[in-house]
Amino acid sequence: MQAIPIPTPPPRPLKLAELRRLLGLCAGRCDEQERITAQDVSAFGDFEYVPDVAELTGRCEVEPAVLASLQKQEREVLARNLFLVTQLKRVLRELAPTGVPVLLLKGIALQFADPTRAKTRGMTDIDLFVDPGDFNRLLDAIAPLEMAIQHGVEPLDNCTIWSSDYSYSIDVSQRLFAKHLVRSYYNCGAEAVLARKREIAVGKQSCYLLSPEDALLYAMVHLIFHYHFIISPKWVLDLHFALSNPEQPLDPGYLRETVAAWGLQKPFYV
Repeated sequence: MQAIPIPTPPPRPLKLAELRRLLGLCAGRCDEQERITAQDVSAFGDFEYVPDVAELTGRCEVEPAVLASLQKQEREVLARNLFLVTQLKRVLRELAPTGVPVLLLKGIALQFADPTRAKTRGMTDIDLFVDPGDFNRLLDAIAPLEMAIQHGVEPLDNCTIWSSDYSYSIDVSQRLFAKHLVRSYYNCGAEAVLARKREIAVGKQSCYLLSPEDALLYAMVHLIFHYHFIISPKWVLDLHFALSNPEQPLDPGYLRETVAAWGLQKPFYV
């Protein structure tokens, strides 16, 4: 009999000023007068995002007990992320003989686009994109892993695949963007984005990341999609870091042309 998980209480609602302060701490913005509390640590846990502890303690006042809690959170985030990266490598090994190209999305993509965030940005699952024509080949290839499909086969947009022990899941998307958000999806949306993807090595296998510009646009569209029902603060931070990474300068011309083609000028400029 499958165990029924015990529901956890919802996070404490945060006032806007408090949320801004906590997001600022996660983004590395604090001063010497800032005092980190146990309540802050609890909020970071709800965010699934931990500030860089070494950076934070170099700038802010952190009591020993609070510091120990932060370090514990950091270790837990890193352990979970390393576990999911290991599972991704297993999946990619099974896929390698098929030649199915896999695009990494969201948290798992950030583990490779910005490795410094491996111990700060929490992940709950592995998000991938495959072309709809490759979807069944992916399912056939990972069959030896004895994973269970929770819902969806073609022509649905998404499919959640659980590990046999339900310790992690893979969310496989067959559409990069929701149809009602990106009006030009079929003629200039995903095709243009996928043409700019970057190949990376994960272990001995290869997969792909979005270009820096498209990663920013994806983070923006993801926030728009979730705006009316739930927004995780870590998605706001994803957008912040996509904008502020000095090692990956953005192409403003491409961004202007793309948001105009997609009809997303207003949210982009906001």
